[in-house]
Amino acid sequence: MRLAKQLGNKLTGIIYVLDEPTIGLDDKEIQKAIASIKRLKDMGNTIIVVEHNEEFIMASDRVVEIGPGAGDFGGNLIFSGPYKEFLKSKALTAQYITGKKKINIDFEHKPTNKTVNIRKAAKYNLQNINVSIKLWSFTVITGPSGAGKTTLMYTTLYRFLEEKTKFIQSYIRLQLLKKWRNRQEILAAPVIHKQEYEHYQNLAIQEFYKDIAVDNITWHEEIKNVIYVDQTSIGKTPRSCPATFIWTFDHIRQLFAGTSESKYLWFNASYFSFNSDKWACTACDGYGYKKVELQFLPDTYIPCDLCHGKRYKNEILDIKWRGKNISEILEMYVSDALDLFKEIDHIREELELMNNIGLGYLKMGQPAHTLSWGESQRLKLVKHLLKSYKGHSVYFLDEPTVGLHMSDIEKLLRVIKEFLNKGDTILMIEHDQNILQFADDIIYLDNGAIKNP
Repeated sequence: MRLAKQLGNKLTGIIYVLDEPTIGLDDKEIQKAIASIKRLKDMGNTIIVVEHNEEFIMASDRVVEIGPGAGDFGGNLIFSGPYKEFLKSKALTAQYITGKKKINIDFEHKPTNKTVNIRKAAKYNLQNINVSIKLWSFTVITGPSGAGKTTLMYTTLYRFLEEKTKFIQSYIRLQLLKKWRNRQEILAAPVIHKQEYEHYQNLAIQEFYKDIAVDNITWHEEIKNVIYVDQTSIGKTPRSCPATFIWTFDHIRQLFAGTSESKYLWFNASYFSFNSDKWACTACDGYGYKKVELQFLPDTYIPCDLCHGKRYKNEILDIKWRGKNISEILEMYVSDALDLFKEIDHIREELELMNNIGLGYLKMGQPAHTLSWGESQRLKLVKHLLKSYKGHSVYFLDEPTVGLHMSDIEKLLRVIKEFLNKGDTILMIEHDQNILQFADDIIYLDNGAIKNP
């Protein structure tokens, strides 16, 4: 929309900077976006695009690759030059585009014959569509913007699985309150009152179906857990970080509490929490940073001038485990911490999952507000893998490839395979062809209807 507006202005001599403009776009829309950008260029403008999409890269005049890794492991200029020369280079992205490197993963699994069946979904712009989703499968919903993907996945199916019981209970409670009764009284009453309760229950189901705009949804009783893994931040302050989010820090604090120095001083695990009123830095309350509020700009954080970002008082920093104090552990990269804790099974498992999903470049104590949406979403996947759910789980993911390089997509697929190995179901909104090729089923929506792509 903004590109179209700029085309209408017919301005020249402008530098446009676009940050991943293909987010949420399917292949046809990507081609339209590329055509619009070329028109802006032909009008005498300069366009700089941050992008991983192969079509965008292939349409460019020049390519700049920064690497070789992510975060602090990147930042070096790997290549800068014309696209044709880029293809001849040893840059990682070029190797994927030319086919020298490919996503290579054993994705073998067998979906069951059990399905969730949606009949005549008509919420918002959905056009009375029928959809069947196999359990223990990897299903991708794709299609152009505004096609109804989120409406089908979230507003219809997720709400049904997650909210149906609560809706029915609230509806019945309201009807009983109107008669000055409660649910326990109805269930304990004679049969005629139980029939009355069942009558309200049937009415509630009809109202719920009307609310989510479907005729009915049949589903298998094996589904016990419904999990929506979005891209919202894992926290808004420096108190939240990868190590605390997946509980690894709790286990690390136990290790420090088990040292001979801690035992001598009667320091338990709580002493090594940066949320401790007694042992955290008094100047920053264990944040390690101080927030600076700027009137016309976003808030910024600067290191604490007393502890210099270390979060703790000196008494705690003097306690060391294998030569590292607790603050130094928080400053370690996940990949380095994995090597340090390789002999501690439960900690190694947690850090291995983070490393395997491509987050080894994060620092253990990296403040949550510095993490990207994609990093937050992948951390949530790690956390769910570490949980021991009872029964079958259905995971809903919304474009988890945002900001991911082709090499990172392979790591994401390996994690998805772990969920499938556990007997879970993955339902995902996605456009990336590197993901679509591994899907068991693809649901292509266009203007609220199911069509062939």
